Formats: sequence, C-alpha cells, structure tokens
Amino acid sequence: MSLTSRVDPQQNAPKDVMAAVKLAIDRRELFICGQLAAGLAHLPGRLEFEEAEAYRILHQITVWYARGEFAADEVLVIFGEPPQLRPLREIEEQGAKVSTFEWREGIMLTRAACKRYLERSTLQGAPRLIREWFSIPTSGGLQGAADVTKAPEQGPLTKARRPRRDEKRSKIVVAVNALAQSKTWQESRDKERCQLVDLHLGWPTGSCKLSTLRRAVYAIQNR
Repeated sequence: MSLTSRVDPQQNAPKDVMAAVKLAIDRRELFICGQLAAGLAHLPGRLEFEEAEAYRILHQITVWYARGEFAADEVLVIFGEPPQLRPLREIEEQGAKVSTFEWREGIMLTRAACKRYLERSTLQGAPRLIREWFSIPTSGGLQGAADVTKAPEQGPLTKARRPRRDEKRSKIVVAVNALAQSKTWQESRDKERCQLVDLHLGWPTGSCKLSTLRRAVYAIQNR
C-alpha cells in the first residue's frame, strides 16, 4: 500500500477538511515538509533556493522521523475515507510506504515539531525562519483542524482572505524569474512548474494555478 493516491490534499480531501488544513498552514500551525526544506535552502540575498540542498534537508527530516526525534502525533498526513488528519506512524503501521515526493508535498509537521527542528538546526537559514514563522503567536491551536477533519458535519470555518489574482500573479512573476534559469524548470511541464512555484514561495501545494502561471509567463515575455 502506498500513500501516492491519498497524500495530496488538493485531490482527495473534502472542501471542509482542506479548508481546515489550509487555515492551519496559513496560521503557521502546520508546516508541509517541502515548504520547510525550501525555506531553509533559500540562498542568502536572493529569491531562489538551492534545490539540491532542499532535498538534502528533506532527507534529514525523514532521518529525524526514523530516529524518533518527532513524537507520533507531530508528523501528520491526510488519509482515509472519510479523510482525516492522522499521524503518519499510524498509516505506516497499516503497511503504507512513503515516497520522497509524498514527504515533500503532503507530510506535515506540527508547529512544535517544526520549531524544535529549526532550533536544533545548524543551517544558516534556521534563525531567519524562526523569526519569520514563530515571532508572532498563532491565533489558535491545531484542535480546530482536527475537529473539522474528524467531524465534517460541523459548520465551516471562517476562511482567511485569499490574495487577489493580481497579487498572486505578481508573486508568481517573481518566482518564475528566479526559477527560469534552473535545469529543473527548463525540463518541467507547466503542471510541474506550478509545483516548483508553490515550493519556492512556501505556498500550499495547488496554490499556483496553470492559468495564473501562464498569464505570469506571458507578462514576462511581453515586457
């Protein structure tokens, strides 16, 4: 059994579950492992990140997990029917195997786990992420996300304001300019490029839409 068909929240979770998880990510209560790795791999003074370094960091996170550095309830994934936010350890006990892609795109750390990892990290970017992500207290705990995933019949959460299309497009333009010279970008299709943009900007997977990406590319080409 693999997580491949279940780990992508965009494709498998009902809207109320995704709303709760996205809200937790926006509030810095949950952190996608790929987002954490990309943040640590950002090059000083530049908008781009070192992709190879990001994968090395991602591997280190999986080593931490394998050594038991994270508590069982600190590493989470959306799984099951109906979908729930569940500890990865429980899923593995059912025989699931987790790929590097799944660790990057779908496995999430709780706020406490992410902060502890950064505090113990010797990487240059760790102090910067601690300042950016943990200097302001969150407005709530993970309990709200857990309640919605386990009880979808409850009323919908109040959603944070979504960026206007022009705001998002301007950020994507910056990301495309930073990524355009990389070999990975040049060899990728548009769908994969959207994933690279999400990773570069620290956005939840699926935030960059194909239509918005193509408009951003068109804007760059017609300056």
